[in-house]
Amino acid sequence: MKRALVLHIEILVYGAVFLLLAGFPARASMNEEEAHQSYSQAYNLVLDEKWPEAISALETFLQKYPRSSYTDDSQFWLCYAKEKSGRPPEKVFECYKTFISDYEDSEWKDDAKANMIRIGRQLAKSGKPEYDAIIKSFEGSGNDEVALAALYALQESGDEQSLSAILNLYNRTKDEKARVKIIYVLADFDSVKATEKLAEIAQSEPNLEIRKKAIYALADRDGAVAIDALKKIARSPGDLELRKAAFNALGDMDDVNSIPFLSEIARSNDADPELRRAAINAIAESDSSDALAALKEILATSQDPKMQEAALSAISDRDDAASRQILTDIAINASNEHTAKAAAYALEDEKSLLEVYEKSKYQEARKAAVLQLVDAVGDASLGTLDEILQKEQDPELRIIAVQALSDIGSDEVVPILARVAAQDSVIRIRKIAVRTLADIDTPTAKAALMKIIDEQNREQN
Repeated sequence: MKRALVLHIEILVYGAVFLLLAGFPARASMNEEEAHQSYSQAYNLVLDEKWPEAISALETFLQKYPRSSYTDDSQFWLCYAKEKSGRPPEKVFECYKTFISDYEDSEWKDDAKANMIRIGRQLAKSGKPEYDAIIKSFEGSGNDEVALAALYALQESGDEQSLSAILNLYNRTKDEKARVKIIYVLADFDSVKATEKLAEIAQSEPNLEIRKKAIYALADRDGAVAIDALKKIARSPGDLELRKAAFNALGDMDDVNSIPFLSEIARSNDADPELRRAAINAIAESDSSDALAALKEILATSQDPKMQEAALSAISDRDDAASRQILTDIAINASNEHTAKAAAYALEDEKSLLEVYEKSKYQEARKAAVLQLVDAVGDASLGTLDEILQKEQDPELRIIAVQALSDIGSDEVVPILARVAAQDSVIRIRKIAVRTLADIDTPTAKAALMKIIDEQNREQN
């Protein structure tokens, strides 16, 4: 399974993620609050890729709120929406050029430059050499952000020359923001060299947050280089959060060859509990039979109840026949009552729950099965509850069954409750059945109560 970003629009990934994470600042004036709401509506149209509607909404916003703090954001996304809607590239180029001139301090300036360079490069290739000068104007600049904008524009070519330039820029720059952007660019290169660089960053970059971003970028790579790097980070004695991120990335890769490694960590009593849980969660990301077998082995061998519960939860989430059978077997034959009970609670289908109720050697697991059956409302469940009330010797389980009938609360349960109220051997259960009939409060339930009273009167006479 691949880790998806909320918004990945070509070269604008970093800026969009920054906007989503930073949120929209609170505004003091009512007018600014209205501007905020209007901008949000227009921006959502961009996210939904409804380009004509986005253009109209952004143009309206700029006319209505020309002095808003969202003006530069709106102008940038207007240029972008025009580009995506198929407007002439010359017009889009001018739109970005005007934006850069009007909003020199905008956070979107570098993205606008990158888009302008890319469009200029396309126009130059189409026979308009005047645009080539714009690309060259960025060459030789000592500004890493400007240089990175130019490299963004070359990203689509995906050639080794562009990749080498990007790698050199990463090695040269000390700007953390630029380094993060370069990681996003590297993630789009289908190259072993790019994967090797991401692996190097993930293992040795001093900034832990940048390392974490490189780790998640590796989750989208194929091959031994990425997997080996993630395993090495996961095993390292370094930062716990980075190691957990490596396990998460391995899970996202859904590589069956990683399961033995993940299983080994999950079963190790020497490993940090958080890492063991992260390993179990990573195994759970795979739908393979190998993953299910690994989770079953963790259940069978782990002595840690928390790890057993994590494995049980992972098996339950698979919701297939093989997983349900494993949970059923554990609920019936587990080595301890706690695990059996947890397995019963992880089941949801009536057939498996009824089997646990009938066969488990643990009373707590049987109770859990009955409680789970309460949620399976229907004719079949009603019959099961009726059978429990007729055959079960444990008063507590019978009480649970009566309470389940109370939750159903319709006329179909009245005959069962009337019989329990008249015949159960435990007075407390009979009283509960009577109160339940009173709570149902339908003509049928009232008639059953009157019949109980009449029979009591006849017995006393």
